[in-house]
Amino acid sequence: MSQDPLRIGIIGAGIAGRRHAEAFARHPRAAIAAVAEIDEAAGRRFAQQFGARHFHDYRDMLDAGVDAVVICVPHILHLPCATAAAAARAHILMEKPIANTLEDAQAVLDAVERAGTTLMMGYVHRFRPEVSEARRLIIDGQVGRVATALDRFVSGSMADTPGWVWNKAQAGGGVLMYGGVHPIDRLRWLLGDEVVEVFARTSTYGNPTEVEDGVVALLTFASGAAGALYENAPGYGRLGEWTTEVFGTVGALLITTGAALEYRGATRHERWAYEDDGRFDRQAAEFIAAIAERRPPAVTGTDGLRGLEVVLAIYRSAASGRPERVGS
Repeated sequence: MSQDPLRIGIIGAGIAGRRHAEAFARHPRAAIAAVAEIDEAAGRRFAQQFGARHFHDYRDMLDAGVDAVVICVPHILHLPCATAAAAARAHILMEKPIANTLEDAQAVLDAVERAGTTLMMGYVHRFRPEVSEARRLIIDGQVGRVATALDRFVSGSMADTPGWVWNKAQAGGGVLMYGGVHPIDRLRWLLGDEVVEVFARTSTYGNPTEVEDGVVALLTFASGAAGALYENAPGYGRLGEWTTEVFGTVGALLITTGAALEYRGATRHERWAYEDDGRFDRQAAEFIAAIAERRPPAVTGTDGLRGLEVVLAIYRSAASGRPERVGS
């Protein structure tokens, strides 16, 4: 990688695309070179803000030349955008989830492997300080052997999210595909463990939509630890906070996302408050460093595939009414 700024192309000028662009624009080794957005007015506003070129079609943007792209479009478009970017030898930061199906996810991985480029998944919550500190405490043995974990995630309603999020053909599902993939990745990462079986129920209760806005799932990890997901996106708005609990043989953790981390063990009880919200900046820095150092990023495409396997197993269990093996 040269000392010139990494030329970043943003595919999709929505909320996520803007957050990524703002983070890369603050990095001294990156520059927002282009944006691909089919909404002409939105694309031109975005381009003007970041001093970038606007393209109606992402393929034209890739032909014009960028070093890396951030893919922030409906999930059904992740595969064609990723394969085109890989063919253009552009590195990829992919918004979650990696795809709607395992076949598409594997095709993304295969395209990047053939190109020899970097693929990093946008599981940005790994870069929150309260989450990374919780992982450090677990790795340091402050929790001991993890026995149980719980994630309670509350997402926005239809009024707070793009319409395609609630379209099964475009998004692949509802709250689980759009927001619940984050808790799944957080639990996998915090525990350093893979989910091997799920037993789940989904419901549609607060939005006039064909996909789920409520999920309750029991997760069994390879180590024998038990996890639970309680994920909701009610149409009448949010209630409560996003919290994650981890209980082990010698200690327990309570993460209040964006606010605090609490630890309790046999001999001490501590609580740390957090106001920092630089997760997109830290994610952008890791992406740039991985490219420069020619190493795998902290969050790989395989992480995206493993998380999607859990999501699809939850959907199968909700449909069958039985426990389902992950990846089968």
